[in-house]
Amino acid sequence: MTDHETVFDTVLGRETWGDRPAVLGDEACGYGQLLAGAERLKAEISKSGAGDGTRVAIAVPPSRHYATALLAVYQAGGVAVPMNPRATADEKGYMLAHCGAKLLITDQGSGQTRAFTDPAAEAVSDGLRLVSLEPPETASPEKGDWAIVYTSGSTSRPKGVVLGKDAISSNVRAIANDLSLSPGDKSIVFTPPAYTYALSQTLTHLWAGASILLWPHGLMYPAAILKAVSELRLTGLAANPTSMRMFASLKRAPGRDLGCVRYVKSAGQPLYSVVAREMAALFPEARILCTYGCTENSPRIAHFWLPSEVPDRDGPWPVGRPLPGTDVRVVDGSGTPVADGETGDILIAGASLMRRYWNDPESTRKQLSDGWFRSGDLGYFDDQGRLNVVGRADNIIGVGHEKVSPEEVEAVISKIDGVREVAVGGIADPLLDHAPVALLVLDGEGSPALDDIIRVCRERLSAPKVPSKLIVVDAIPKTMYGKPDRKAIKDRMREIEAGGDIGV
Repeated sequence: MTDHETVFDTVLGRETWGDRPAVLGDEACGYGQLLAGAERLKAEISKSGAGDGTRVAIAVPPSRHYATALLAVYQAGGVAVPMNPRATADEKGYMLAHCGAKLLITDQGSGQTRAFTDPAAEAVSDGLRLVSLEPPETASPEKGDWAIVYTSGSTSRPKGVVLGKDAISSNVRAIANDLSLSPGDKSIVFTPPAYTYALSQTLTHLWAGASILLWPHGLMYPAAILKAVSELRLTGLAANPTSMRMFASLKRAPGRDLGCVRYVKSAGQPLYSVVAREMAALFPEARILCTYGCTENSPRIAHFWLPSEVPDRDGPWPVGRPLPGTDVRVVDGSGTPVADGETGDILIAGASLMRRYWNDPESTRKQLSDGWFRSGDLGYFDDQGRLNVVGRADNIIGVGHEKVSPEEVEAVISKIDGVREVAVGGIADPLLDHAPVALLVLDGEGSPALDDIIRVCRERLSAPKVPSKLIVVDAIPKTMYGKPDRKAIKDRMREIEAGGDIGV
């Protein structure tokens, strides 16, 4: 492989691999079939008049069609715009118009397309529909652009993150090398296909010559996921800690062997020892690693491998050192790097970083300065040079003169036996400006008394961080990826302020 060869070039050069497994499951196919399908779809894309920089939206469920579309768009010189096929018509319509997509790839027979656009023409290729659109005028692509990935849009309309083919390639290589991936590896993707997590997992395994199970059901059937892991002898699993707790809560079926898994990768939320040990018990041969990333860095920033025997630890585990090609700084409000152990704003730079926000120069200027991206996360480097993430700056609750991180309070409460889930937000307070409130999902029988939870908080947290209220609810609002939905949680806090009944 040359320095100028992208990960896509490497994968597309494997047409002689024939039946060597690329995609597993109901739509299993070898590398030969996958690449032949990509070539046919690329021909249809080109026939539709697409050229360099043409935005091609991909709205297909996780399947071999997803991998086919990613490779075909690259071959055709287009810019891929992955979309969640389950998104609403308004959400899809906004993204299609904002990016100026001229083509849309969907699964054949889907009735969704006409719900959010008026197709100018259609073509069919191997079970996929290729829909020609007539978009409004928008920004122009730049040489090297490969994908526009839309953020979750928790506070406003989603922003389109422009990732270059070289940035994706740098990140994919760094991840694959750190995981020591080889053609014998097999993993599962159950995150929504619009996320860089799914994009990264798929490309990382294909670049390594490994195989991937593109799971279309998300986390609806966690027991079925473990069954697939056992039956297909998968070697890797990537999930957030919420998902991990779902797996750990299942009773392992007799005879189900999960010793095939050699690594379990945590991302998206703080990882605590109790969850890591649950994963180590469920997957007895696996090493656990904690990771950190964001869409704007293609996405992975740092990795940390936990000790084989996971010890007790008061707080969450570090996310580790930056991956090759990525640089990290922790700075104060003036942009000056802070000392080890001091919390500040996390800045990201390097070869994996996004190029800009699509058609949004104001946000680009705000977030990018001299090649450094302001992540919006708070963190610090410990005395071993490992990055620790404290939480999101925009989640901070101002309690009097104190700044309270919801994640810190959640960390204490989540370790109490009988607490299944917790989310913390802030409500208005006439004396303190705001006061923290905790939403709790309890296990039922054997659950702790609320007074006992408050007692533990007072023992472990300074006074401003102790919740002023504990409210038991049936469920914590979550995003499609299973992370706490901070926007929805803030809405709940407003309901509490208004005196509304939000739970049990």
